[in-house]
Amino acid sequence: METPIVVVREPGVTILEVEDLWKRYGAIQALRGVSFSLDEGEVRALLGPNGAGKSTTVKIIMGLVKPSRGSVRVLGVEATEPGGHVLRRRIGYMPETPQLPKWARVGEILEKYAALYGLPKNEISGAVRRTLDLVGLSDLRGRSVAELSKGQVQRLTLAQAVMHEPEILILDEPLLGLDPEGMELVRSIIRREAARGSAILMNTHLLKEAEDVCDNVTLLYAGRVMYSGSVEELKRHVSIAAILIVDVEGDPARAADLLRTLPYVEGVEIVGRRRLRVRLTAGEDRSSEISKTLVAAGFGIRELRHLEPSLEEAFLKLVRGGAYDLA
Repeated sequence: METPIVVVREPGVTILEVEDLWKRYGAIQALRGVSFSLDEGEVRALLGPNGAGKSTTVKIIMGLVKPSRGSVRVLGVEATEPGGHVLRRRIGYMPETPQLPKWARVGEILEKYAALYGLPKNEISGAVRRTLDLVGLSDLRGRSVAELSKGQVQRLTLAQAVMHEPEILILDEPLLGLDPEGMELVRSIIRREAARGSAILMNTHLLKEAEDVCDNVTLLYAGRVMYSGSVEELKRHVSIAAILIVDVEGDPARAADLLRTLPYVEGVEIVGRRRLRVRLTAGEDRSSEISKTLVAAGFGIRELRHLEPSLEEAFLKLVRGGAYDLA
């Protein structure tokens, strides 16, 4: 097994340290040496397909499951030591599936969570009011959970996670079931919490959301860390074939046939009246050579541009056994 990639980051205030986590459930080895850290103001995605180990990792961080081996430290303190429940008050957690009592009213739920988090009694009312404003539920304070839409329940679940201004915010599939307006609201809250200094861990399978919102990613596959570092570093160095979009003046079919003869071209598609999508082998920039070849053959070029590799491409390259050497 190759050594997983770890991209060295500039040192900051480390809020969460996950070190060498192993977990076995009977015959199933769920985690195999998972390690990563989370700094103040950092947004990190925990990514991977179903069964990768994301939920087990989160449960261990939350103190809901004990690891077979390894440790979790919050602000340098071992979370599994006596008094770890006090540390967990400094964590905000938004589960994937809300577990809120249907009969309870919105304001009442937040008041009870505020008390559990240890907020002083004289601060609870103000905290509830501010948080409901933040998630856009101020007008629904007296409604029961049963009267809320799925998206409103999701917002309420986020509200209970952020109301005590936690130092660590763990979001499990936070955009699941939200409409576009709700998604944008959650993104804005994530950015707000990060700007406030909260360290945010977002457990998700939505690669596009991780790419848009997160600073760094930790990719899990079969319980192992495949990559841990920045999104841009992963896309830049994971040996993904480059894509060129070329608008040609002339017969696009003839231009496509010409480009297919080049040794560094893996494939060419015609995607418009004159537009070609050219897939190149990973390596040096070949756009200049593509341009010269077409011009020499009598074609004009209206546009030639690179398509940036996506996080999805990088992830699939890793899990399918592609090279992931960042040297």
